[in-house]
Amino acid sequence: MRTRLAAVLAFCLVSLAVLPGIGRAFTDTAGDPAEKEILALEKAGIVNGIGGGSYAPGEPLTNAAGIHLLVKGLGLNMNTLLIKTSMKVEDYFSKIPEGVWYSRSFLIAKLNGLSLSTDLDPKVAMTREEYAKRLMEAISTTGDYAYPEIWMMLKDEDEVDRASMDAIQKLLILKIAELKDGSFDPKRIITRSEAAKMLVGAIQFVESMKAESGKPEGTKELTYDFGGHDEKEMATYREGDGFYLYVPERLEMESADAGQTVLTTVEIPHSTLSLKKVASKSDLTQLKKAASERLSKEYPQSETVELKADSPYAIPGASFLLQAKDSSTLTFAGVLESEGELYEVSIKLWQSETWTYPVFRAVLDTLKPLAAESSIAVEAS
Repeated sequence: MRTRLAAVLAFCLVSLAVLPGIGRAFTDTAGDPAEKEILALEKAGIVNGIGGGSYAPGEPLTNAAGIHLLVKGLGLNMNTLLIKTSMKVEDYFSKIPEGVWYSRSFLIAKLNGLSLSTDLDPKVAMTREEYAKRLMEAISTTGDYAYPEIWMMLKDEDEVDRASMDAIQKLLILKIAELKDGSFDPKRIITRSEAAKMLVGAIQFVESMKAESGKPEGTKELTYDFGGHDEKEMATYREGDGFYLYVPERLEMESADAGQTVLTTVEIPHSTLSLKKVASKSDLTQLKKAASERLSKEYPQSETVELKADSPYAIPGASFLLQAKDSSTLTFAGVLESEGELYEVSIKLWQSETWTYPVFRAVLDTLKPLAAESSIAVEAS
């Protein structure tokens, strides 16, 4: 997602610079210092404005809008987290309600390590130093970067909170933020225009670092259905590991067993799924050996077993499927066939008293949309 957004942003910024006034989506951004950045973010689907064709560039940026902006702009997600913890917003924030447009962004930001207080009020506006600190924290979730050891002099340095100074220094060094008459003005409320301009600078920095590292990352949005409840997540591709997909915490589904329909409710906090295309069937022996060694290393106190065709967990069309578990997690590794292609799959789940076979089948179903769309460039291991 970040690569795609960066490409869209770059195209939009160039296009808007060459053809001023073309494609303007908002009625109130003309002449704004961040006009190009705001329109580029709109083209990339990161900002929608406040309705009525307005962006309100000079208005204060609220905590709700700011956190939502950072999460969407820098592609924060929960795909690679495996932490057995609560997934309810109310367990982390006292003033963030469930089910509003920014609820999920607050949860994602919190679980990715952004320093958000329990009593953070979504309606209160951010100061420039608060936004700087959170922006730098969001940047840090995308990679481990080295920064020049330079100290930028600020006329109002004594007004900056110590906890925010490192972030401000880095943003100034990277030219993502800037001073005005030598001052940062940390306590002033940041405007929606200023926030957009800094975010675009952050996205461009992250993408430049990704390009230098030579490690591409691609994402694909999947919509899948668990028991009638749609979830939309990003499947993240990591070089050498394949695609990862986050599974929701609480699932409800129906299963038919011995003529009876059973409604099953389970919890799978932060389970992970990975998927890689297999180059040819000739690789199966080596893949099976590697999967067995990987599970034995991850579960040294547990026996790795191969699920036979008559096993209750057997999957039709599986070339092989291995299983290992301990008291808290259960991992399946194997090769499955979908739409005529072979895919190496690894599924790690948290065990619970209500864990049942329908859960495993539902998890596998989440892979089908990705496996079916074989136009995605998936490298074989």
